[in-house]
Amino acid sequence: MSSAIEQTRPIWLILGPSGAGKSSFGKWLAAERDYTRRFGLQSTVFVLDPWTNIRASVQRRCPAEALQEAFALLEQAQDFYRAATTAGIMAARPLLLYYCFMNLAKTFVLTVGQQATLDKAAHGLSERLRPPNHELEDAFLRAFKSTTGGTLNIFDEFLQASTGSGLPARRQFAGCDRPGSVPS
Repeated sequence: MSSAIEQTRPIWLILGPSGAGKSSFGKWLAAERDYTRRFGLQSTVFVLDPWTNIRASVQRRCPAEALQEAFALLEQAQDFYRAATTAGIMAARPLLLYYCFMNLAKTFVLTVGQQATLDKAAHGLSERLRPPNHELEDAFLRAFKSTTGGTLNIFDEFLQASTGSGLPARRQFAGCDRPGSVPS
């Protein structure tokens, strides 16, 4: 009756900037198992306060040794989100949202027990430019795999925690508005 995902994964709502309580491009990554109805991926989820739902899920699911760190990261994510959505300064909004979602990803990694701590973890992404080095037009992201006994990279750890497999090796992602923007 219920899938393995429903039995082991917490509810997570990816927030979107579509208005109070609605996330038009949000996705439930997984469903709580203690519901009697089946839940799957949804394109729209209505909530008054998604942070309360996320906090409750972290409280229920996060291993005790990671709980304090997970709550600190969640609080930072919420603060970054509030700053991004209420600040009048548009130029800083993308950076604030990046750190919001980076901290949500770290919270998720800790909550599902992927890692016990992310205290010394790196983002796992770097921006590079191809010649002729025009900002944005020639930009691409390089993603780095976590190394055994070495650097933990958040991007790779989140990918592992949410899909079950991480990066196969160092990957490059082209700019989204250019031909060939499919991951290489």
